[in-house]
Amino acid sequence: MRRFLIKILLFITVLSFFNCDKTPENQFILNGTISEEYDGYVYLAFGQKINDSVKVKNGKFTFEGIAKKPYLRYITLETPSTNQKFYLEKGTLEIDLNYERNGKVFKEIKINDIKGSKTYKLRKSYELFYAENKNKPNFKKDLYKVIDTLFENNPKNPFCGSVLEKLFVERKFKLSKLQELFKKIDTTNFNEFTQLNIYDGFKALEKYSVGKKFPLVAFNNSNSEKNSISSFRGKYLLIDFWASTNKPSRKNHVQLRELNNKLKKEDFDILSISVDKNTQDWKRAIKEDQLTWENEIDNYMFLYNQLGLVEIPTVLLLDKDGNILLKNTNISKEEIEEIIKVDNEKMK
Repeated sequence: MRRFLIKILLFITVLSFFNCDKTPENQFILNGTISEEYDGYVYLAFGQKINDSVKVKNGKFTFEGIAKKPYLRYITLETPSTNQKFYLEKGTLEIDLNYERNGKVFKEIKINDIKGSKTYKLRKSYELFYAENKNKPNFKKDLYKVIDTLFENNPKNPFCGSVLEKLFVERKFKLSKLQELFKKIDTTNFNEFTQLNIYDGFKALEKYSVGKKFPLVAFNNSNSEKNSISSFRGKYLLIDFWASTNKPSRKNHVQLRELNNKLKKEDFDILSISVDKNTQDWKRAIKEDQLTWENEIDNYMFLYNQLGLVEIPTVLLLDKDGNILLKNTNISKEEIEEIIKVDNEKMK
């Protein structure tokens, strides 16, 4: 009997040892490095909500927690700072960050690499293909094949949801093709915002796609004056959705200024619509970027969501009657000029 009890106690002791040493299921450890001169806080956020924060020490930081599935998160520094999105998933991840100051305080953050992340590899592979092939003749056909394979092999990965979201804005494929792709993915692992964006994307595809009328909305501009989309009738109107903390959309403003200077005498105008939450940040960026045209703020994102948009920046080009000629996440001066030229010739 005594020997039996000793064996039981020994078994419990060994079992306890292994349980203590066992890594919790779905745990993530995010080890990060950043330029050593930065010694402030790093934040993990989703939308406007801060999920976690940690102080940088000697250019290093660590986040720990549970990730039952890959979660879309934004990593950012102390304000004012840009942010970068990535997918946080279980396992040990190594993230390498870089940042540079824009002026005295504004910090532009960049993700150099994330080791240990399957989703990051999928994303980088997709983005590399896109960048290297977007100007080739058969890009549309090849892109569909790449996305089809991506969805087929990773139906539950949330990155597939992000790809589909962007396709609604880029309008590269017909509705029937998007529906075929949608059948290959399982949205149960996607966050509720992505699920809603996909639903709204299908809905808005018919209502506000190229060739459809832009909604007649009214707004208060940066001078607190009331205006309406209808006041731009008789002109080609480029609508620019942007945010003060979004680096790509701020870079777009250089091209917009050039377009405005070149085409403003030819029945052309620009309307920039910010989705900033903070009015002061919005007005400061207008001044810094020299946006001399009409500016509106959509801080509750009513119009943004009504149009089924899912990404900043997004640009739309309307004809003189308010019909949508172009809807895209990338701006090309040459493409816009060509579309206006072709449409003008049709009017003759």
